[in-house]
Amino acid sequence: MASASSTTTVKFKVGQYKFGEMLNLPPKNRERPGFVESHCVWVRPMVSSSREQTLPLVVSVFIKLDHKLVKHPYNFQHSANVPAPYLIFGTPTDVENIVKIRQAQGHTTEVQPLTMRELVIGLAAWLKRDPEVLERAARHSQLASQQWQVRQPGYQRADRLHCPSSEIILIWLAKLHLMSRAMDLHPERTRFAYVDVGFNIYRASRAKPPPAPWTLFWPRNGIAALLHEGACHNALRGANHSTCVVGTFLFGDRAAWQRLSRNFGARTARLVDQAAAISRPAGAREAWPVEAAVLCADQDVLTDVARDEPTLFEWFVTDGGGYGWGWGGARPARTAAN
Repeated sequence: MASASSTTTVKFKVGQYKFGEMLNLPPKNRERPGFVESHCVWVRPMVSSSREQTLPLVVSVFIKLDHKLVKHPYNFQHSANVPAPYLIFGTPTDVENIVKIRQAQGHTTEVQPLTMRELVIGLAAWLKRDPEVLERAARHSQLASQQWQVRQPGYQRADRLHCPSSEIILIWLAKLHLMSRAMDLHPERTRFAYVDVGFNIYRASRAKPPPAPWTLFWPRNGIAALLHEGACHNALRGANHSTCVVGTFLFGDRAAWQRLSRNFGARTARLVDQAAAISRPAGAREAWPVEAAVLCADQDVLTDVARDEPTLFEWFVTDGGGYGWGWGGARPARTAAN
């Protein structure tokens, strides 16, 4: 799809956007902070209906990776069938299928072009770290987590790795960075949600997701989040969380996202430094110290933040469907405060 000029044709139509128009990219668009020059078409922010303005803008990311580099396969027929406006970061050719599926289901989707390299550069700038340091830290975390997992009793080669690649680690860690970009792109909005476009539990069950939790309640001050003991990697990271934040779906007001982004960014930057400082010579046979696995995974980093700043979150519970990974029957958790 790339060409030698700054003019690109992408031949498909989605929702309110006409891909296929010849767009001359002005210099200011090629100099957006955190992005390198790209020959992808820039998609203008959507103009939403009044009904959609009452819903949060759902932010997600999909950058297609080799199947060996991801944790689960993808099938968007069910996982992306959520009646809310979506903004998906990714390359248009990879996101095209998602947009077509959602359009057929009556949902609107905005696409913001993003390559893996652009994600790395943008995330590094957001964290105020060198891209090479960020990539080294992610690679060290992947290697350390893999070595730890294969040494566990009962491990079988068919088992999926917790953190199968440095690329997927970086995509996970970029959630808050991309949310910040989405809020910059949509200053008119106050409500935002993050949802994994590949929403694994509904992909696996081949079922349409039940009504989203934001249709049932809205958090007062923090980011609404679900806890699950299976989201923790305590032994791997040397932590002792009883439950961890489910990173698949989160929602809240702009101010709450801004507070969480600051704290998550600061915590991630420290962990990047910690992981990057651990080195091994090329081809070394020594085992990687488990301390290098601190970036596996984003759910643990979110839980580190929640431990230090509990007011950043407002917890909710569900009906337990999908082994506790779904969002059906969501309602605020009962606490001493309420």
